[in-house]
Amino acid sequence: MTVQEYLELHNKSYQVITENYFSDFNGIFESEKNKNWLVPIESKLDKLNSSQSRQDIQYVIDVLKSDQDFKESDTDKLGVFTSKINSIVKVADRINNFKENTTLEDGAKLRLFNLFNTIKSTTNLSDFNYVLNKNLNSFKSHIFSVIKHCQNPLMYPVYYPFWQNLSKHILKSSANYDAMCVFYSTFPKENRTLAFGSYFGTLAKLLIEGIKEEKEVNKNEVIVYLKEKVINIKEYVDLLDKINTETNDMKKYWIYSPGENAYKWDGLYEEGIMALGWDDLGNLNEYNNKNEIQQKLISVYDSKTNRNNDAIANYDFANTINVGDIIIVKKGRYELLGYGEVISDYYFDEEKDDYKHCRKVDWKATGNWGVGHTLVMKTLTDITTYNSEKLIGKKYYEELLSIIKGNLILPSANESKISKILQYKKQIILQGPPGTGKTRSAKNIALEMLGLYDVNELGDSEQFKLIQFHPSYTYEDFVRGIIAKPNPDGEGIFFEAENKTLGLFAKEALKNYQLSSEKISSTNIDIWVNDNFEDFKNEIEKDVEESEINLSGNINLFKVEVDNFRYGKDWASPSRINFSDFKILIKAVLESQLVISLQKIPKELSVHAHYRYTYYNALLKKFFDNYSYNGETYSETRKNYVLIIDEINRANLSSVLGELIYALEYRGENVESMYKVGDSNKLTLPPNLYIIGTMNTADRSVGHIDYAIRRRFAFVDVLPKNLESELKDDFKVDLFAKVASLFIENYDVAIDYSDENVVMKKSEYMTGDFDPKDVWLGHSYFIQHYEKNEIGEDIKEKPVDFSFRIRYEIKPILEEYIKDGILKESARSIINSL
Repeated sequence: MTVQEYLELHNKSYQVITENYFSDFNGIFESEKNKNWLVPIESKLDKLNSSQSRQDIQYVIDVLKSDQDFKESDTDKLGVFTSKINSIVKVADRINNFKENTTLEDGAKLRLFNLFNTIKSTTNLSDFNYVLNKNLNSFKSHIFSVIKHCQNPLMYPVYYPFWQNLSKHILKSSANYDAMCVFYSTFPKENRTLAFGSYFGTLAKLLIEGIKEEKEVNKNEVIVYLKEKVINIKEYVDLLDKINTETNDMKKYWIYSPGENAYKWDGLYEEGIMALGWDDLGNLNEYNNKNEIQQKLISVYDSKTNRNNDAIANYDFANTINVGDIIIVKKGRYELLGYGEVISDYYFDEEKDDYKHCRKVDWKATGNWGVGHTLVMKTLTDITTYNSEKLIGKKYYEELLSIIKGNLILPSANESKISKILQYKKQIILQGPPGTGKTRSAKNIALEMLGLYDVNELGDSEQFKLIQFHPSYTYEDFVRGIIAKPNPDGEGIFFEAENKTLGLFAKEALKNYQLSSEKISSTNIDIWVNDNFEDFKNEIEKDVEESEINLSGNINLFKVEVDNFRYGKDWASPSRINFSDFKILIKAVLESQLVISLQKIPKELSVHAHYRYTYYNALLKKFFDNYSYNGETYSETRKNYVLIIDEINRANLSSVLGELIYALEYRGENVESMYKVGDSNKLTLPPNLYIIGTMNTADRSVGHIDYAIRRRFAFVDVLPKNLESELKDDFKVDLFAKVASLFIENYDVAIDYSDENVVMKKSEYMTGDFDPKDVWLGHSYFIQHYEKNEIGEDIKEKPVDFSFRIRYEIKPILEEYIKDGILKESARSIINSL
């Protein structure tokens, strides 16, 4: 069944829905009725916060329903309608772009009273020919439907894209607004808007819930189609996501062996199938159950066992495996060969010489991957419910697939040791010559600190950041700096300080640290104040675009600036209400230190507000008219945050860190920044923020790290090592040893030179000014690379010619070592022979 055929199954009339699916329809009807949302706009004006806005919009609706026309003197009320109506309609935020004097395509200016009169006198959208502009034309149907609905809610529905999408893709009817109006008129007059919306809601619900039951359609394809083209209402998107999760949960994961010692694998991979032997059983579809297969196995194949496992394998292969299941291929007890997705039902192929029991599979990867533990022995095993012993909270199949995809990172013993150093010191620097995998090790350590195992998860984690320093990097790039922003009033620019990478990251880590502490009541209030103040400020900013806000007498708040509200426009010097003082007073009210009144505000709370108490009190009243604190709590589990700074020594660290040199050592204590962000100069590095730097010890083009910095970091060596035991033939051990002999006297591949007890003697090819551990070329230069497929996995059949690495990576750096006086001229003959 195609997606379109599935959608057509749900093309059901209002009568069919109400008769055959009454329970579903009635549930949505009653729910929407309680929400009081799918009602004529006039019936929900009480949802507007401003009484003046309610009065203005009611006036507009009254005129729309009357025989009168709008006059130019109604412009302000019409402006309130276009700017505020979306908060109770939620059809398109851009309706508020219909503003008085907006320039139109013909160069004329938009006059709202003309626009409303034109729509009022027009019956169909297709006849609405008012000249707008490109932007406003995009929302012509929305403004038309809202105004017409206010004029006559029994004839005109609001033009919701959700209803339009369902009409187009499910009902296969015209999705234009005029056609929707005709369809709308066929619904019962009583609660027409509610019935119309509930009908479409029921259609959507049946459409989504039917995905689970329909076995003949590709569920993932239906879900993707609905999310992209049909469903755009949050509650139905959430329902779709839930079904998607449940559908994926139904997917099974299998370990499969393609013949003894996987001897059939290459052929099966090429054919795009998986197959089983036991051909003498014939077509497995002819058996009713596992027991019948088991009896046949015993009678056909000479065996002293009861053949139970073989019977289960054959029965599951034919009956339990489903299209969409994932097959993980193994060889023996310790090796994986690939994985793929089942794309067909079982079939018996009489034309094949053997292994006639078949299913088609879309193989995603092939290769050889060791697992480091014992795999199950059976030919076919359902491992869907198995838990991983290595990856806490993960399934076993996730572990195996991560091994194949190259994403699984299990920290080495040395990396786990470094993690413990990091937990103690809070910041470390991994130092070593080029190519030793310092950044990779830093990521592995970050994974362990964050409780993750897949390197791809780092990119999506809010607890992880990676940046790279360079010589021009400054404090203003890393911690805090001043930026230029366009003036919201339209003239010139203004300058504002803001947090940069470390400032932002430290702020998030500190918030978590505070919320995960035992005593968090004050923190809860602070978060509530900050969150709701931001919302309040944004609302004020929108409101003053339309009209000034009265505070007292003829004194109005007329502008929102970077850190204050401005009032007293006509004064010689307009005054301000500071954001920082205002938030202090909000918290004081919540903690019963202040009562909103006409009395002066105590100086100990705010000197600035004390002398401007009338205006602060007026705005406080407006705030608490709209927001109420109900003792919300925001507690969290303590999390680690890890920042990796690659090439940390390429910048001037003392300059970049500034006053944070102190904060590195004294975690949790405030330091004063030279820049004030919002209402505070304070910066804090919390104890749950960890910093890992990497440093190339061969790079002599950058300055040394001074003692003040060095004292605050732990320095850990990351040295070259022989990876032959891990990578087998993918590590060019002979070449590695030959290059290592340029740095180490009598280099021995069997010795681990990272062991601190091993003495590393300098080779005859090195000059006396350098230490081998600082310049010895690292192991990553000697790893075989492969071409990648579309999802970034190695294509083992397509190795990259290693001579390219020798010519363009290894030789150039070694020759540069000769120029820089690290290697002697006598090393050139060995380099040329590589």
